[in-house]
Amino acid sequence: MRILPIILFLAFPAARAVSQEQPGWKLVFHDEFDSAALNRDKWMDAYPWGRSICSTGELCYYSPGANYGFADGALTLYTRKESIRAKAIEYEADDKALCDNRPNLRTFEYTSGMIYSKQEFLYGYFEIRFRVSKGRGLWPAFWLYGSDSDEIDVFELFGDELDKIGTNIHYQGECMCHGRDIQLKNGKMLSRQFNVMAVEWKPGLVIWFLNGDTIRIQAHDFTRPMHVIANTSVDWKVGGQSKRKLRKMFPAAFEIDYIRVYQRDFPKGRQVGLHSIKAKWTPAKVLIGKSGNGLHKRAMAPPKGTLPVVRKMAGKKHQQ
Repeated sequence: MRILPIILFLAFPAARAVSQEQPGWKLVFHDEFDSAALNRDKWMDAYPWGRSICSTGELCYYSPGANYGFADGALTLYTRKESIRAKAIEYEADDKALCDNRPNLRTFEYTSGMIYSKQEFLYGYFEIRFRVSKGRGLWPAFWLYGSDSDEIDVFELFGDELDKIGTNIHYQGECMCHGRDIQLKNGKMLSRQFNVMAVEWKPGLVIWFLNGDTIRIQAHDFTRPMHVIANTSVDWKVGGQSKRKLRKMFPAAFEIDYIRVYQRDFPKGRQVGLHSIKAKWTPAKVLIGKSGNGLHKRAMAPPKGTLPVVRKMAGKKHQQ
């Protein structure tokens, strides 16, 4: 969950959403969150190594079983302003100094919720339907994470800048220059309505989608499987706010309608995502205006065969 503040003022032409998946694609993992409890066969509620991480500056503790709820067929990950004394890394000694030079056993002023898939996936199409709370210091994210710090951020958001969607990739020895902020015309859409974001990850390429629009393409060849993660962190920007503002902001909510993963097998055993890029095209400049999903209008249509339509994007609940 790292990002560089580079604003992207380009919009990519995208596939149009359809009502059903095309033949050859398989739903390999999903959670519709229709039950009244977290599916422990699918999810952990913390990182494998512990309930916080110091390397990214997170200020919260991911409480076991305490910061999520279920209602109307959706999961809500809650973030609360409350103190708890606990270990950041469960297997380390209490007095072990971590990367921030503080002892492992510490007092956290915030708690939050997380889901971390037990299963790993190599390639595919990773989709979430969600809504988030606004507020300075909130840091919700949906991302993929694997060995050797391989990472694809489907999105990471800052609660006081919801007119931007952070997209990123990370890997060992990277230049830390892959961060892109996707600029939205409607800065309220992410907190007022449910939206669908997805990543198509195939050999050599990662493609980001928002409500059916292609918003970014990045070339990189991730070759190791990754876990699926959704969480809300709290960062340093939460400081300096009045008690009244904090009382209004917390508890914050990251509502998740569903998470789905699709994969397809090709003759040589290589997985690709739900869209197959077969032609080159030039990104279109953003045209300020209205569109059906709250994004900028696209300036051009993709050439025939570029992004064939194959996947349902509409949600089953919480229609706006």
